[in-house]
Amino acid sequence: PRASIIAQTRPAMKVLTTTAEINRELVRLIEECASCQVAVAWASIGFEAFNLLVKHSSKVARMIVGVHFYQTNPQFIESFLKHPNVRFIMRADGVFHPKVYLFLKAPGEWECLIGSPNFTRGGFDLNAEMAVLISNRDAEAQDALHDVTTRLDTYWDESSPISEAELKVYREAWKRKQPLVRNLRGRFGNPERD
Repeated sequence: PRASIIAQTRPAMKVLTTTAEINRELVRLIEECASCQVAVAWASIGFEAFNLLVKHSSKVARMIVGVHFYQTNPQFIESFLKHPNVRFIMRADGVFHPKVYLFLKAPGEWECLIGSPNFTRGGFDLNAEMAVLISNRDAEAQDALHDVTTRLDTYWDESSPISEAELKVYREAWKRKQPLVRNLRGRFGNPERD
């Protein structure tokens, strides 16, 4: 009987199907966690989770961010430029494309958001995104945590800090690419069709 009561009170893995749900969980987790580890392809500024992560930057144990296709906003990089636990993937081969948000809470307690959203305004507001929220209470949780942290170790080893000089070069290239990025926005196909 006791085991069935515990099983009933354990929250199951959650599938989050809207950006509103994903944003709500991410904001909650940033506020509740003791520390966090993040690996994302791109990051931007100007949304609730970004503001909260800057406010709670002391909680960032490891964050790895890609910059491929000049999708990471240079102001994001500048916000974390001097943070010892934030690194970037600068290599041109392949695309660094994970979206993993691991939050450590009290000893033995953790939650991890894995899915499609990058740490961008679009990923948590405008886009069609999905994610799965898993925790230490799920079946095979220890194996999942081991797999996630092992992969984060690999990403960390492949990343590096960005110097102010590298940020300056990146910012100039990012500015030059913005007209092209803006031209890609909009609607494809026949604009008269719904």
